[in-house]
Amino acid sequence: MDNQQNLKVALVSLYPRFADSILSGEKKVEFRKTRMSEEISRVVIYSTSPVKKVVGYFDVKEIVAKKPLALWKEFKDTSGLEFGEYTEYYNGKEKAFGIVVGNVVKLETPLNLEKLGVNNPPQSFMYLDWRDIEEELIGNRAGLIQRFKLIVNWFLEMKVALVK
Repeated sequence: MDNQQNLKVALVSLYPRFADSILSGEKKVEFRKTRMSEEISRVVIYSTSPVKKVVGYFDVKEIVAKKPLALWKEFKDTSGLEFGEYTEYYNGKEKAFGIVVGNVVKLETPLNLEKLGVNNPPQSFMYLDWRDIEEELIGNRAGLIQRFKLIVNWFLEMKVALVK
């Protein structure tokens, strides 16, 4: 599990409706105006006011960069947004970025940011070291089944990587 310890992680601030729709599996892509490092393999979700807690995290399948309309066409059915909201968000932007959501873990008990060593929520996102936050997040995972799914998927990804 050394790969788990070397994960590159981003903490993102999301409105509660978007955080909830990612955790429920409805929203499969998180849109961003600025590029996140391609090395990011996990995203920690901070749900903004009125929740103001870390509510879960997800593995990153890929980060896609395209013109806003092209990104919308690819992900509109799993975006959790209406077209008007999307176009307003990207108004005047030449590039749009989509973080494709992989395995999702909802925390049994949402955490205060301070538990992760963070004093203030990021405006958009900030980078964290997985080793610094792993114990808080792993110890708080929702159920053994989710843990098992993460391990199985990790092994499957390793197998695919080895076969290539």
